[in-house]
Amino acid sequence: VQSEFGINTELSTNFDLNEIDPLGIFFQLANAETQFPSLQLTGEYDRSGRKTSVLEGRDKNGQIIALAFDSETKLLVNVSGTVRNVSFGDYRQVGDMQLPFQIDRSGFPTTITSLVVNKPIDNSNFERRQYCYDRP
Repeated sequence: VQSEFGINTELSTNFDLNEIDPLGIFFQLANAETQFPSLQLTGEYDRSGRKTSVLEGRDKNGQIIALAFDSETKLLVNVSGTVRNVSFGDYRQVGDMQLPFQIDRSGFPTTITSLVVNKPIDNSNFERRQYCYDRP
């Protein structure tokens, strides 16, 4: 990256996209055996008037993590760790999955208005277009 002052800075490519993607935890849970080698049920607790089952352990990077699932629906309602605290709600059917439309990342709520899974991408999006500034 080059700043407007002409200073070049190398950006690290060693970051986990799941840390910035609000739905990244669901991809991790799809591969729970490799992503979470150490998880165990700690018990059932009350969370805002609903019973939740809590799993605690470590992720593949050794970070402490706690996953809270609604005991009735079995849906993920909270992920807590050393660097993140994310709550999920308002689950809706999207294709063959149920996904949350309410996400709260450490006090910053997000409402998703629509989600589409596996929508085909039109090849015209990848074709080169000539713009006025492209012409000599």
